[in-house]
Amino acid sequence: MGKDPSQAVQIPEDWGYGNGSYFGRVDVFHQIHYHYYDARYPHGLNDTNGWHRSHLSHCIHLLLQNIMCNANTDVYPHIWIDSIIDHPFPASNIEHKCRDFGSILEWQRRNALDEKEFVELRRPEGYEYRKTNHAFKELVHWFDIHEDDGDSMKLMLKVRNHFSLFLSQLHALPVW
Repeated sequence: MGKDPSQAVQIPEDWGYGNGSYFGRVDVFHQIHYHYYDARYPHGLNDTNGWHRSHLSHCIHLLLQNIMCNANTDVYPHIWIDSIIDHPFPASNIEHKCRDFGSILEWQRRNALDEKEFVELRRPEGYEYRKTNHAFKELVHWFDIHEDDGDSMKLMLKVRNHFSLFLSQLHALPVW
């Protein structure tokens, strides 16, 4: 998984899962939940508040990352169609080998923890935390009770610049 256990949230021992158990989620459900927001805000990111725009932006980035990391290199041809479109048209309905999603859902149901208990859990004294970016801190009103040290703004600008550079490189259509 590539994660440092010392930074992961452990399930409290009194929950009865044994020492050394950690909270985790199956990534596909994280990816799917974006579609709930997509349907809820059909007019896009501007049809909501700053918190939801940030969340939707995160979801879109996560889906893009997943597409890139699992890059499907199947090649689909172009065809001629009887339409007003008089240039080659992509025949992108190619066959895919899918996982058994029903089995994934069943595993999730058998192993899920109580969501309410999870949300009510608070960080124990002494546990490390990860710094969030400036925009997130503004959305949750962090600066109402904390001083702005400028570090989170530097992180946000670095991430934005990296993502903008990546997007600028996506517009090439390769020849196969």
